[in-house]
Amino acid sequence: MFTSAPVIVASRITGIVAAGVMAGFSINTSSTLMPVLLASNLSPRRKVQFWNEWFEKGLPIAKLGIPLSCIPFWLAAYLLPPSAFFSPGKTLGLSTRGQLIVAGMISFSNLPLSFLFVLPQSVRRLQARMISLKKDEGEVRDIPEAEAELKYFGTACYVRALAWGGAMVLGIMA
Repeated sequence: MFTSAPVIVASRITGIVAAGVMAGFSINTSSTLMPVLLASNLSPRRKVQFWNEWFEKGLPIAKLGIPLSCIPFWLAAYLLPPSAFFSPGKTLGLSTRGQLIVAGMISFSNLPLSFLFVLPQSVRRLQARMISLKKDEGEVRDIPEAEAELKYFGTACYVRALAWGGAMVLGIMA
């Protein structure tokens, strides 16, 4: 009975911390997916101005989402007692809660790589298209391909947040 109180407290604290995951991903999504949706109805000239502002203000905010998304999982690993993770005789010796939490951690751990490699490539392509648009204002070159990439990236972040964030929360509440 003595050990159950710390376990309950740790589970509740971790549940609150896991909510930080959603905060991190809403920042990522609003910094990648929302601008594409907002820019979709703008004229080409206004679109260039819009994306220039996004590169200056929106991109740094998108990068801020990385630690906000990952830190809660590392904290969860420290806050939850070993008994929450391990259960003899189960898959890899992990309890159901442990399996869900570890799955969430593994999934989210590759997000920084996505932000280091996938997002910068999309941004570089978008910048290149904008430069060509500025040079030749008479002919509108397509920005849509790079915008579509950013939209895909933002949507993927959002879907992953719901799926694995849900698994994490279910694991904590199990």
